[in-house]
Amino acid sequence: SEKKLLQKHQLSLTVPKDMKLVINNENFAAFIEKRMVSEKNTSAGDLQQFVIMYHYPYTSKNQLTKESLLQKRDSIVGHYFRDTNENAYMITTPDTLAPSFAKETLFKGSYAFEIRGSYSMVNQFRGGPFLNVSLIDEKRGRIVTIEGHLFAPKFSKRPYMMELETILNSLYIE
Repeated sequence: SEKKLLQKHQLSLTVPKDMKLVINNENFAAFIEKRMVSEKNTSAGDLQQFVIMYHYPYTSKNQLTKESLLQKRDSIVGHYFRDTNENAYMITTPDTLAPSFAKETLFKGSYAFEIRGSYSMVNQFRGGPFLNVSLIDEKRGRIVTIEGHLFAPKFSKRPYMMELETILNSLYIE
């Protein structure tokens, strides 16, 4: 699945062997790993980790603001993460309910914009944390965004978000 990503998007990523590439189209790819987990003798619970990647033309520095990047995120996740039965779709949780934190950072020596926040589903009781990193691929004139998000209602999110962050940090633009 990593090879398919490389061929189509000129990106490489190292993901755990149980993480499956479920969508890979012109400018979007999604990996998912679903498993049952039991922590500290509690009953097993559902754990779902997602890594998504998308890219789009880089036209101006104004695209690299928290507002602009979250608007783009909402348009992408709202399209790909939906439940048509319940008219449910994913959004970034509004700052008034759970503020998201954005910062400029370096990603392997390149300028990047990182956003940490929460997502929720409209019309469904579901949500969780996400980490979203956007960087400029100057060679191809595009913004590449990679994100990890988690659904783990019974568990502490931190160790699983750290796993996702490790995967995101393996991103390499060819």
